[in-house]
Amino acid sequence: MRSFVNKTQYDKGLLPFTSESGIKYIYDNYTGLMLPDEPAVMDKFSGGQSDYLGVKRCSAPLPEKVSAEDVKTYIAEHGYTQLTLEMTADCNFRCKYCIYGEHYPETRKWDSAVLDFDTAKKAVDYYMAGVLGKYRKNPNIYPTIGFYGGEPLLRFPVIKQIVEYIDREYTVFPEILYTITTNGYLLTDEIGDFMTEHSFSIIVSLDGHKENHDRNRVTADQKGTFDIVIGNIRRLRERHPDYDRIGLSVCFDYKTDLIKMREFIRSEELFIVKFSQISGSYTDYYDQFTVEDEQRFRDQLATLRREFLVSAKNGILTDDPFLFSVFGTEYAELSFHSMSRETRPSFLPYTAACIPGDKIYLTSDGKFHICERVPHDMPIGDVDHGFDYNVIAELLELYNQNVCEHCPDCPISRMCGICFSSVRTEHTFKPVAGYCAAMTGRCKVKMSELTQMLESNPDLMEQVTVDYYQEVIRKAGYIVE
Repeated sequence: MRSFVNKTQYDKGLLPFTSESGIKYIYDNYTGLMLPDEPAVMDKFSGGQSDYLGVKRCSAPLPEKVSAEDVKTYIAEHGYTQLTLEMTADCNFRCKYCIYGEHYPETRKWDSAVLDFDTAKKAVDYYMAGVLGKYRKNPNIYPTIGFYGGEPLLRFPVIKQIVEYIDREYTVFPEILYTITTNGYLLTDEIGDFMTEHSFSIIVSLDGHKENHDRNRVTADQKGTFDIVIGNIRRLRERHPDYDRIGLSVCFDYKTDLIKMREFIRSEELFIVKFSQISGSYTDYYDQFTVEDEQRFRDQLATLRREFLVSAKNGILTDDPFLFSVFGTEYAELSFHSMSRETRPSFLPYTAACIPGDKIYLTSDGKFHICERVPHDMPIGDVDHGFDYNVIAELLELYNQNVCEHCPDCPISRMCGICFSSVRTEHTFKPVAGYCAAMTGRCKVKMSELTQMLESNPDLMEQVTVDYYQEVIRKAGYIVE
């Protein structure tokens, strides 16, 4: 059978790939569809403007000029999804891979700055006013308030004060979601009781088994923290056995033993809401690892991936929450990213970057920022004046110009994971060399694996998308990036 991707009129926006069984497919970036590479299907796309299954095939337009008014209108209608309060820039840990540590010289360092109640109250009132504007049009909207750090539990009395204020003053909302990301070291019975009483989504940073966790996650005097953290988690679950809004944020590097981590996660019956590799951008952190370390890790990863793929084909995917969390998320993102562009504004049609104001990150000085992962030298407003829409528009213009030049010709722009944090340099944005080519190659492999699984197990699509993300949202309150 001839392949249609070689025809000139089909080349743009099309990416051919083959499943392990040898079936040829085409990913169409214009629609987000993965289609059989067959004449009856591809003839529907003749001329590049036809539709298939009711989905019109057309490319995303070039980014429009960004105006402050456009940004203001967009945020009023779509923004205010989450307010995250940085309770302190200090921490009781000195994790060896922390982005505020010595391995990441371009980020800020720990300091004693704290968020006081009055500043937090102003931010909450501003945020709630924005949410209320959306709530009047859609009663399914609810506020999400997150607590972050440093280590936020160092400021638990203020957290308690903020929550009590919100619960007292904003009874108009039938539901308010509270989230916290904590290292778990200070998770006492009193704090755990308060958070479960107020339906917090509790995300604890725990890097799996003791050996892996204590290798990096240490106190200021370099003592391991695993025993206390896992003890606090166990006690919280014992005191509240029916409470299920608890999940883990797990980091790994080339020294991580994935087999031992899997055994630990399964034995403790824990749920991973975020499984992420320690950042390798703008750092010397990975200089410590040998070629043998990396190869050993990749061999383990490949072994587990093969087991995951076999399990998925045989319909027993949910029997292993570790494999599901580690690999299932990749296919879920592959499935959902292709739909994300449908809701993107015309002034930022490409990449995974949010519109500043979708989420609000507040630091102790009362300034608003894009998020917790972006350096804080580009504030987008403050608690006294609200958003600076001109500044946001300028940031978006800078991003479009510096990062999105080649996006219209990219065959996987819908799958793109680039955002502000991944291309942020001092006072500007700069693409990561080789990222786009590498991402295209990875996407072809993932699409090949996903279609192979779906050929054997069509029900897998719902498992790795709807079912998984519902579980993440139930435990974490939102999709953890």
